[in-house]
Amino acid sequence: MALPISVFSDGRKVDSGTGFIYFFEEKAWLITNWHLFTGRDSTSPERPKYPTPTHISVIASRLEDKDTLSFQEFTLPLNIGGRSAWIQHAYGPPYDIAAIPFRWNVDYTPHFRKMGSFLGYSMVGDIDWGVSSECFVLGFPQVRGNRHNLPIWKRATVASEPDLDYASQPMFLVDTLTSGGMSGSPVVLFRSGSYTSRGGALNAIAGAKGPAKSVQLIGVYSGRYLEDDPLAPQLGKVWRISTVDEMLSNPSPGFLPGN
Repeated sequence: MALPISVFSDGRKVDSGTGFIYFFEEKAWLITNWHLFTGRDSTSPERPKYPTPTHISVIASRLEDKDTLSFQEFTLPLNIGGRSAWIQHAYGPPYDIAAIPFRWNVDYTPHFRKMGSFLGYSMVGDIDWGVSSECFVLGFPQVRGNRHNLPIWKRATVASEPDLDYASQPMFLVDTLTSGGMSGSPVVLFRSGSYTSRGGALNAIAGAKGPAKSVQLIGVYSGRYLEDDPLAPQLGKVWRISTVDEMLSNPSPGFLPGN
């Protein structure tokens, strides 16, 4: 599922966000937003928003038993020996996605499939969806009281045609109101009980304790669209999950424009 990220420049915390573990060719990656690793807006990358990040910390979960979670913090440097430790899409910004290899103790299970199984979800990939479909942004808004370290499920509605580029970029919009800390969140579909697949078949899968709960990963959230405009509608940007596959299949070292 989603993991909370704290961003540091040397010893000072400069930002926070969300990420998630994604497996590609049997390798685990932490997926999040480009702007969290660089401290720059992906649409105007020449202007830093805060000092260049040096490392991030991520909190992952461990299954102590069937009913109990414990947590461990991992520190990931963004630069090793003068070289970038993370990757970006070959097109660079404005593609606001980034990835860094993630290794953890085998007992810790921060990735979608195992955590989903723990929470009673099944991961699927064939749910029929489109504009007006309900989805959820799973992240860690900057609010107090989340002692279980599990993400907030922020309800949203797909607001643009997801198979068509928006603003000439491979993203779609969702209708939702989010706050700081949600950047890099996975965006998922959720169905309880039966669901219709893209081929039109009805899938009715019974779970061990009632109707099955099915989850499908569809994208990476990267903040509000036109967020600096107070009159803009409350819309969020979601990079299609296919852009993550493109990035991982043809990785480019992460870099800061002008450096």
